[in-house]
Amino acid sequence: MPDDTVLTGDNAVFWAVLQTGQVTPLAIGGPGTAKTKTKSIEAFGRAARRPVYTLIGSIREPADIGGYPYPVQHEVVTDPVSGKKQAVYMALLPPKWAVDCHNGDGRPWIIFLDELTCNAPAVQAAMLGVITEKRVGDLPLPPETWIGAACNPAGQAAGGYELEPPMANRLYHHPWAMDTDAWDMGMLSGLRFPEPRFAVLPDTWKDHLGANGARFAAFRRARPSLFYQYPEEDQAKAGGPWPSPRSITSACLCATAVEAISTDVALRYQAIAGCVGDDWAHEFRQWEQALDLPDPEAVLAKAMAATAAGRPVEDGFLPGRADQVLAFLGALADRVLRHGNTRQRWEAGMEILGLVWKSWKELAVIGGAALAQGYRAGYRVPADFSGQALPLMVRAGMVQGGVP
Repeated sequence: MPDDTVLTGDNAVFWAVLQTGQVTPLAIGGPGTAKTKTKSIEAFGRAARRPVYTLIGSIREPADIGGYPYPVQHEVVTDPVSGKKQAVYMALLPPKWAVDCHNGDGRPWIIFLDELTCNAPAVQAAMLGVITEKRVGDLPLPPETWIGAACNPAGQAAGGYELEPPMANRLYHHPWAMDTDAWDMGMLSGLRFPEPRFAVLPDTWKDHLGANGARFAAFRRARPSLFYQYPEEDQAKAGGPWPSPRSITSACLCATAVEAISTDVALRYQAIAGCVGDDWAHEFRQWEQALDLPDPEAVLAKAMAATAAGRPVEDGFLPGRADQVLAFLGALADRVLRHGNTRQRWEAGMEILGLVWKSWKELAVIGGAALAQGYRAGYRVPADFSGQALPLMVRAGMVQGGVP
């Protein structure tokens, strides 16, 4: 996509999530806006230099998506005396569009699942393999494939079905907003509608996943009852965003992607709400805004000054709650790893972890695993932390044995 693209419009989060290739965004809009969604996807494909394939499940059989069973013969050695015998098993033959996704002109594809709420439950089940595993029959799609989706609300769709909960919980649900200004311009220009513009997700967008992940993990500790809330008595809600370990992980990915191309806090929470629902996102936002964490850069500076002067690093900066400490350690690791991983800064971070170890051993181990990713030959690990915490981390597979 062009370098001068910017994050604009009410559908900005949809485009950011689509580019992650890890969470499927679902554009939800009433009848009459479908052409706008489809044309926007096609325009996005042109900007991204990717072919777009639109898969309409309502006119497909499950086998058109999940693959056609067919028998396969092969030889297996069963006994060195009796020799070989024929054995037969069933495989799944992928449809042509999935094979074409591999055999195109070398450009990765965008798969666009349209009219999702017109799909019967059996078709939705077949689509789970496409969305979750990027697999069609026994054929894996190229890992760089992007997958997006669109639908009308179930009550407004032709022969509509609510989304099945396993499907709904894997999606980012986005209320599609029509660009009325662009529509006006097209109507005034003989139906030559302008191409929408999109922000490019930078290759470094995952850099802050650790800091965001620490926030979400800290919130789980603070509000454990919100970690899994399946809407047992409301099928309509079960077909939308609701909190589970899977959808909260998706929320972290989506929030990180949006942060990489926008400083608009409202868009970040929109990305979260689209995965886990408005109630969960509201609780998370209130908790996050009340964290009152120390500035990790200021704490690092004090630790480095103390070390340079030959003084022990003093406590007094740590928050009082476990969720606050975990969120602070995530921010600390992020600052060291992404904003100057020098020996001084890394060793100061480890000294701070040594202080955390005295009162919050489990949290120090989690923080140490994050910071250990920045270890370089010659860096020094504090003796107390190295002798007590590090062996636990190595045995748990949290760090490699090469970290001293």
